[in-house]
Amino acid sequence: MSGAQMNGDERRVLRGIGVSSGVASGRVRLMHEPPGVDEGEPSCVDPQLDMIRVRAAMAAVASSLRERSLQAADDTTRAMLAANARLAEDRGLDKAIMKHLLAGDGVTHAVANAVGEYIERFGKAGGMMAERITDLNDIRSRLIAELRGLPVAVPQCDAVSDAICDIPVILVARDLSPADAAALDPAAVRGLVLEEGGATGHTAILAAERGIPAVVGVHGVMEAADDDTRIVLNGGTGEVIINPDAADLYRAAGRVTRRKASLNDGASGAADGTAAGIAAASTVGDAAAGDAAATFAMTADGCRILLNANVGTPAEAEEAARAGVDGIGLLRSEFLFLNRSQAPTEAEQTAAYARAVQAFGGRPVVVRTFDAGADKPLAFARIGGNETLAVTNPALGVRGIRLGMLREDLLDTQLAALANAYRASGHSISGHSLKVMAPMVTTVQETKWFVDKAHDAGLPYAGIMIETPAAAVQAASLLAVADFASIGTNDLAQYTMAADRLDSSLSSLLDPWQPALLRMMRIAVEGGLAAGKPISVCGEAAGDPLLALVFVGLGIRSLSMAWRKTVAVRSALRLHSLADCKRMAQAALDARSAVEARQSALALADVRLRDVL
Repeated sequence: MSGAQMNGDERRVLRGIGVSSGVASGRVRLMHEPPGVDEGEPSCVDPQLDMIRVRAAMAAVASSLRERSLQAADDTTRAMLAANARLAEDRGLDKAIMKHLLAGDGVTHAVANAVGEYIERFGKAGGMMAERITDLNDIRSRLIAELRGLPVAVPQCDAVSDAICDIPVILVARDLSPADAAALDPAAVRGLVLEEGGATGHTAILAAERGIPAVVGVHGVMEAADDDTRIVLNGGTGEVIINPDAADLYRAAGRVTRRKASLNDGASGAADGTAAGIAAASTVGDAAAGDAAATFAMTADGCRILLNANVGTPAEAEEAARAGVDGIGLLRSEFLFLNRSQAPTEAEQTAAYARAVQAFGGRPVVVRTFDAGADKPLAFARIGGNETLAVTNPALGVRGIRLGMLREDLLDTQLAALANAYRASGHSISGHSLKVMAPMVTTVQETKWFVDKAHDAGLPYAGIMIETPAAAVQAASLLAVADFASIGTNDLAQYTMAADRLDSSLSSLLDPWQPALLRMMRIAVEGGLAAGKPISVCGEAAGDPLLALVFVGLGIRSLSMAWRKTVAVRSALRLHSLADCKRMAQAALDARSAVEARQSALALADVRLRDVL
């Protein structure tokens, strides 16, 4: 049923994947489809002349993306846009377009066909390469728009960049490129609903970082909604209501107020439940709590839980430190390695790690060694004279510690830089100001190799990621060697459920509430207890306040997530005792589906928790 065909006042409830908590209400602004190829363009008769036009378009698109990169407010967005700018001028893409011009394709068809070939190739490669398909689609749209002299798809109210509407805007799109997601302004866009997308995509991550309530994978929303349609969304539950009635608006306004009160320790604002009231208090995301993040997290009966931040750059680490989190549970070091032709030097790495450690002033900082390889190829990481091996299934190929073992020089340099940063930090009273862990560890032999190497480099605290069933079921053996472990829920879900985490059609299998995943985590935690070593969770699933309670019930005492999510998790913990968490965990473990697991846990939770979700 198209938006034009359905009754303009018909109420409709859709469901997707909540990826950024918060409740929002407002008027829809559709991100319309980008311009397609020019069906009336002539075939190419002068490839060299047409290629001049194409290269001019490539330069213009790259220049625009670079300009936006320079204006970006954070390192993650800046690096993402800069990488897309390089992609727009990629030499291989240039050659592919010329090939199609030589075959007689018109300019826009040549661009579309060449990028299409890249998309097919990246899709087959899987892993991080497949994650860049959205980037390629965006580059294709921008190039075609530039060649046709048309604007790239934008909402009618230009809600992405300017709050020029009198009422809150909810942006609705089929998908959103990282370039457009990076431009989202919480003052203009109060919520985000996408027809496509998954929980681990760039758009979901950027929305969460900006505290914008968001739901992705909402099938049918582009047909159900029109510009100016009123809409209510819940970024925690994934519910989207098109044409909400008065009761929906009243409930949403109440949830906004109660959520704000919960996240601000009872400091509530007013909202009367009317259309005006919900517009005035139309959203409260995880960024709304201000200084509340600076208090210790503990259960109602006083069990201390560490809430740490997942970060991707030193700048993000500094931001998280100012928010008052307990430490960094995951510093992804790939920012130093990806999208460059030469490996980072020891000095360059030392400066980056030292900056993050200094920001936390003795609080623990856990750095994951480079998680690259077959699914995140490095131009400078060659094996036996060839580039990092391309395999049919990169998720099962040479990645993480496997690449480190084949290219010890890269890992040795990284460990030396980390040791330099550790020494420069003055250590800390506990001696654990900087810790290092290796990704994709599956055997005791790999664990011992890495831990010995880290200790020899001068790093006293070396751990591993638990991302595979192999690591989970032998956690006790691995932790007899390693100093600590951290569970990566995204990859552990992928390998436990045999489902590619980049395939949106399999998102239900990758739900972190899957009982099989929870049971795998319990096995890992029991192994840690047997070895007397700590196990934390550093997957973004830890940022779900309800699921965080289940993790605590499983025995986890340290959770790491996007720092803005710590406020809601802290609020959830205060409402429940450790015994409550254990009962919720057991109920989820006993469930027969992800949906039942969540419902069972929610049924045992304090009713006030619903205001936080």
